[in-house]
Amino acid sequence: MSQSNPAFVTGASGFIGRHLIRRLLARGRTVLALCRQPQDLEDIRDPRLDIVAGTLEEMHTYEHYLNSDVSVFHLAARRNIPGSQAEDYPRVNHE
Repeated sequence: MSQSNPAFVTGASGFIGRHLIRRLLARGRTVLALCRQPQDLEDIRDPRLDIVAGTLEEMHTYEHYLNSDVSVFHLAARRNIPGSQAEDYPRVNHE
């Protein structure tokens, strides 16, 4: 797979996601960033960055971006925070 192929990043606004996006852009990659709140990435401005508003559970928001040319960096994870359901952890973090 070529370094020029698009990268799809889940968990884009997280600590690691933000650093990864900047690094991919610096290397000339086009980045599709899945983010629940797109305004969280407003400080990263680049014409090769496309912010996709949505969550992992909302596949209709991003599934058309996924094809054999896209590299996927899955950084999103369900954490143990109030309101989280234990049965969501394997589905979101693994499946």
